[in-house]
Amino acid sequence: MSIARSLVIVLAATVLGGDAVQAQEQGRFADRMFDRIDADHDGVVTRAEVQAAGGRMFDRLDTDHDGVVTAPEAEAARSQAQARAAGRLARFAERRAQMPTRSERLAGLDRNGDGLVSRDEFVAGTSWFDRLDTTGRGVTKAQFVAFLNQAR
Repeated sequence: MSIARSLVIVLAATVLGGDAVQAQEQGRFADRMFDRIDADHDGVVTRAEVQAAGGRMFDRLDTDHDGVVTAPEAEAARSQAQARAAGRLARFAERRAQMPTRSERLAGLDRNGDGLVSRDEFVAGTSWFDRLDTTGRGVTKAQFVAFLNQAR
C-alpha cells in the first residue's frame, strides 16, 4: 500500500471519529465520509467544504499543535481509530447476543401457532412499522434511522 493511500485511510478514519472500519465493513464508508464533508447537508460537496474537512482532519492529527503532522501522530490517530472501532464491534456483539434468536423471532411471527411461518404471516410481521407510522402516511427516513439508532 502506498504511503499516500495509507495517509488517506488514516485521515478518513480520523475524520469519521473511528467509524471508518465499521462503516467500511457495512458498505457505507463513502456515504459516511460524504455526509461528514457535506457540512450544509445539501447533497453537494463544495471545494470549501472539502477544504474545511481537510482542516478538521489536520487539526485532529496535529496532536501537539505545532502546525505539522508527523508520521507518529498519523500512526497514533490510526491506532486510536482502530481501538474505537474494536470497541464498537464488541458492543455490537454484546447487543446481538441479547437479541432474540432467529427461531424466537420466527416463532413470534407464527400467528396461528402451527409451528410454521407462512408467507402471509411473515409479510404481516410489521410491528416496527405500525409503531412508527403514527400518522398513517408512512415512515420517513429520519424516523426509520432514529428507530434503528434507538434500537442499538
